[in-house]
Amino acid sequence: MKDFYHAIETTDRPYNIMGLFPPNKLAAIAQFAGLDAASKVIEFGCGFGEALFVWAETFGISGIGLDAGEDQIRGAIDAARRSPHAGRLEYVCTDAPKYEFEIQSFDMAACINATNMFGQQDVMFRNAIRHMKQAIRNDGYLLIAEPYYNKPDVPPELIDYEGPLTIEENLIQAMHAEGFDLVYMLHSDRADWDRYISSNAYLTTEWLKENPDHPEYQQRLKGHRRWSEMYVKFRLPYQESVAILMTRV
Repeated sequence: MKDFYHAIETTDRPYNIMGLFPPNKLAAIAQFAGLDAASKVIEFGCGFGEALFVWAETFGISGIGLDAGEDQIRGAIDAARRSPHAGRLEYVCTDAPKYEFEIQSFDMAACINATNMFGQQDVMFRNAIRHMKQAIRNDGYLLIAEPYYNKPDVPPELIDYEGPLTIEENLIQAMHAEGFDLVYMLHSDRADWDRYISSNAYLTTEWLKENPDHPEYQQRLKGHRRWSEMYVKFRLPYQESVAILMTRV
């Protein structure tokens, strides 16, 4: 395996790795989809484009990333332009579920902790499968990462903050109901969560330090402190995330 951080180091923006799953896990699970230089991947909710970057570096794929965040897409485009992968990766600022892709033209479709774009908590995972499966070939793969509650007695404060997330068993049942079967799965761990929280916290505190007179300063500071407290008190003990690679058999 290659140094998974090399692709990110070449961008001069290491904090772009803001997703919950680090490069080694993104590469580890995607290898079971048989990706290579001939593979095409589409990602819904690509953020700063880190997943596609890792797969381009590791497997040589071509890909397109979709996200509604202007800052995220701008950062992904800028990083790709200054990298060896410029000709293989495309990033589009758009409402990803409304993007008109070519049917059955991709080898893998991915959505990493962004299925909320496909509806409410109780149906978003299944809706994601229904939408994304249109993009892949008959023998293609879906890679969907989803947060879930790991205990039944979830505190109401966390539900109010995070929403009524499902349990892991329901994700597998939804996958089967849509005609897909499990190929490989990976779970987040404490180190993944710490890196994810810290990456986002770093960007927020840097913004606060640079913009003390901004009209949104107090609102952002309050939100950041609340976010930090919720992580330590509730999200860390009650919430996990799983990445599921699935295919039709």
